[in-house]
Amino acid sequence: MPRHTSTIMCVFVILFVGLGTPSIYGEKSPSVPVFEVEVIDEYNHDNESWTQGLLMYNESLYESKGQYGNSSLRKLDLESGNVLNELKFNETYFAEGIALVDDRIILLTWREGTAFVINVDTFEVISNFSYQGEGWGLCYDGVKLVMSDGSNKLYFREPNTFELIGTINVTLEGVPYSGMLNELECVNGDIYANVWYENEIVVIDSMNGDIKSIIDVGGLSYQENSTYHEILNGIAFDENNSNFIITGKNWPVAYRVNFLETELNEISDPIIDNLDEPSIIIPLLVTLFMLIVWAFDLIIRHKVKDDAVKPSVPGEII
Repeated sequence: MPRHTSTIMCVFVILFVGLGTPSIYGEKSPSVPVFEVEVIDEYNHDNESWTQGLLMYNESLYESKGQYGNSSLRKLDLESGNVLNELKFNETYFAEGIALVDDRIILLTWREGTAFVINVDTFEVISNFSYQGEGWGLCYDGVKLVMSDGSNKLYFREPNTFELIGTINVTLEGVPYSGMLNELECVNGDIYANVWYENEIVVIDSMNGDIKSIIDVGGLSYQENSTYHEILNGIAFDENNSNFIITGKNWPVAYRVNFLETELNEISDPIIDNLDEPSIIIPLLVTLFMLIVWAFDLIIRHKVKDDAVKPSVPGEII
């Protein structure tokens, strides 16, 4: 074929292969362990509770529920879901995350800049703290409070004064995490965080903010019938049983779960690993394009040949 046609075809083949590469290889998947949920037991949960914070203490479940005019802190019997004690807030407060510090529960509010200090036994409000910004999740690691505000940043606070003593940015493989961190639970030096509008929990290294693992919480029985706003939220570690209680906003059920590492939990080489999912579309498109170019080349060559032998003037021989 003519040189210029060959060159054009080579260029387009390279472009097709180049454009097809992302479809074949894709973006690099996280090379952190991925866990799935093993359900051990199920419990009744108030399906009118807009769950914000969750914690276990002395075999009882403590839950803060949100929404203006409907916010409260409640002590629940885990087995039945019955309310054993409740502290209601007026319509000016939107209750958020909770953490237990000794015999005190510290409860955040969303946009009111107030954290209430509440006696865990009597539910009496002892005092309150003021802070800047939004309050979302809260947990206590035994030394400091960890607070989220719906961003990918975590804030460390002194438990007796609520003074800000540090911050960390949460990252996944060195890249700023794009999820909105919500309810928190501190467990053995790690921070478990619900992600707003995602069926996953991320496990964060409290020292540097790196995500150590991701827990896929999809597939729970209620999620099949849940609405868009009835999202996963609420995670409590049960020290006595070394497992977790999780639930969601307006869910009629709470789950006792373990987190099990999946078999395919690491993908460190996207080129090799994605060969398990070969794409036949790109090769077909390239082949089709080459056939079109080949046919076009034949037409051009025939036209050139015809023009070379065709007299330019009737009766004139070239």
